Parts: sequence; structure tokens; C-alpha cells
Amino acid sequence: MTQSINKVTLIGNLGKDPELRYTPGGKPVATLSVATSTRTKNRQTNEWEDVTQWHRVTVLGDAAEWAGEKLTKGRTVYVEGSLKYGSYTNKDGARIPTVEIVTFQVEPFGAKKSSGQQDGSDAQGQPSAGDVPMSPDQSSWVGEYDQA
Repeated sequence: MTQSINKVTLIGNLGKDPELRYTPGGKPVATLSVATSTRTKNRQTNEWEDVTQWHRVTVLGDAAEWAGEKLTKGRTVYVEGSLKYGSYTNKDGARIPTVEIVTFQVEPFGAKKSSGQQDGSDAQGQPSAGDVPMSPDQSSWVGEYDQA
């Protein structure tokens, strides 16, 4: 196999407001905490239960700045990116593995723009998908993020 695919698609809710920071070179990076849930039936109680998974999403480029300014806790978002595995050493010296989803694109999901809204937001004041900026030259600075 000469080509491979590393692609993740999520639709979930933000568990907290995005955290926006900048690389030493001044490039924006936002971290999102996205929750996805599935409903399963408990075999012992025979009742339905929601099982929630939390995903760390790193948004790069102009979309990171946009996310940091426009998105808020509780908002449903659409994310398409790739998996990145890493690790860190905790204060006890143990190696802790990490998984994150890295993307240049995040969009609000589920809200419809009303005819009276002219400011780029939906009826609840949330940003519309047409306002999400895209980074034209993504590969030029991913290495800078990796070194930060």
C-alpha cells in the first residue's frame, strides 16, 4: 500500500470554552474538549445509558483564532482532522500516552441561520459555518506547532 488515510470525523459538544494560545512564531493554536455520546442498553438493569467519550482537538491556523473567539461551551461542532499520538512524563516520572485530533477546520453544527440575522451568526447568536476561515498553506507551519 503506497498511500494511507488518517482521518477522523466528529460531531459533538464543547465541554468548555476553547483555549487559544500562540506558537513562538505567532501562529494561533486552539484546544477544544469535544464530547461524543452513544446510547447503550445495560444488560443487568435493562435500562438505556449514555456513554460519553471526550476528545482533545487541536485546531491550527486561522480556524484556531476563529474558534477561540466565536465558539463557547455547549456548542455542537463538526470536526474533521487526523489522529496524532504522543506522550508526556507526569510528575511521578510515568510516561502517559496521549491522543489528539489535529485539524485546520472546525465548524458550528446544527443551528440554522434565521432570515433576520445579518451579522454572521444564527438565531441564538452562534457563528454560522460560512464564517469559518480556512488556512490556505497548512503544511508550512505544522512543524512549528510540533516544536512548541
